[in-house]
Amino acid sequence: MDRRHPRVSAGYELLDHTADVGLRLRARSLEELFQVAAHAFYELMVDRTRVEDRERKGVALEAAALDELLVAWLSELLFLFETEAFLGRSVHVHLEEGKTWRLRGQIGGERLDFDRHELQLLYKAVTYHQLKVEQDAHGWHAQVIFDV
Repeated sequence: MDRRHPRVSAGYELLDHTADVGLRLRARSLEELFQVAAHAFYELMVDRTRVEDRERKGVALEAAALDELLVAWLSELLFLFETEAFLGRSVHVHLEEGKTWRLRGQIGGERLDFDRHELQLLYKAVTYHQLKVEQDAHGWHAQVIFDV
């Protein structure tokens, strides 16, 4: 992957950011935005077309603000990879707003298999640097930076 030039894909583009990887995300709905974030996360890490939907992981998260929830969501995906070598292929997200924001998600995928999966990028952390989640007349937009 050539990180020198932004790549536009289904709902995201790479940001030119020194020593880190940044994503600008866009979607029609908030739930779709969180799904796009997960897809981008996995697509930068590995060729997602080679990941099979063999098992499911459930995720339940809560945060005071949407941007905090996005960081928690992506951090949970990183945690699943670091602790279980789990790679996602399909993602479904449901969000609820109340006193806090709640996310319930299902990730379909499988464990890393070096015979079939070539890792392209490893994340160290999801950062709060330049983080934003916004809505405008065209839908939802977000920006997130990863420490790599």
